[in-house]
Amino acid sequence: MVRGPRPFRIGPGDVQRIEVTMGGRSFVVERVADGWRLDGTPPSAAGHDAITTLADELARLRAVDAFRATSFEEFGLDPPRGTIVVTTPRGVQHLALGTLNAGGSTVYARRAGHARVLHLGVYFLEVVRRVPETRVPDAENVRAYWPEIG
Repeated sequence: MVRGPRPFRIGPGDVQRIEVTMGGRSFVVERVADGWRLDGTPPSAAGHDAITTLADELARLRAVDAFRATSFEEFGLDPPRGTIVVTTPRGVQHLALGTLNAGGSTVYARRAGHARVLHLGVYFLEVVRRVPETRVPDAENVRAYWPEIG
């Protein structure tokens, strides 16, 4: 069981908006009265499930490890390779995403304003990938559509 630091201090029901940017691609999900909107439109049933899973994962996500760094460039965090911005009733939280570690088992990440670099399990990237995958006509080619995630 992972007991490391939490990248986000949120509960699954607190998530109002999630903005994900990787490379030149991005998506935005927003909670509305009847569920979710993906880039302003109602998602498919699979999209709704993927967004709900992402919100739940962000709420319970814990780092595998964390360490202090004086430079973030070597981890792909300066500038970041991607960002996740989560909006809740209590405010906005930012997470920068970097490169995979040498073994490919974790991705480097950093909370805005914090000196620690977090190791997040790559499963997390699969959860993120599922959201845009639901809107790609040929879902098997999502890696070609969005290669920056994993």
